[in-house]
Amino acid sequence: MQTDWLVYAPTTALLSAATWGVARWWYRRQLAALSLRLHQMDKARQSCAAQTVQARRQLEKLQHELSQSRRAASQAAAQREKVQRLHAVLQAAPPEATPQRGAASPDGFADTLPM
Repeated sequence: MQTDWLVYAPTTALLSAATWGVARWWYRRQLAALSLRLHQMDKARQSCAAQTVQARRQLEKLQHELSQSRRAASQAAAQREKVQRLHAVLQAAPPEATPQRGAASPDGFADTLPM
């Protein structure tokens, strides 16, 4: 009986140490894999955040360019409308009312003042 205890005690201690060593190796491996996944996910999150910021900047720039384009288009439309009205007025005016370039005025001098 005494001998059994002397055999079982070191064997149990050795098996316990081996189990602890295997468990330590296994869980460190698991923690390393999880740490790697966490690092990759963090990098992906940071990349996504940077792309979001870039997309917002591009969107703001495009909106600014669109507003400038619309403003320029409305100014051009107003200018075209003004020119069309002036052409309509000139078409409706009698021919003698429209001044001719280079024609002499009633006092005999050419009209050189800008209009």
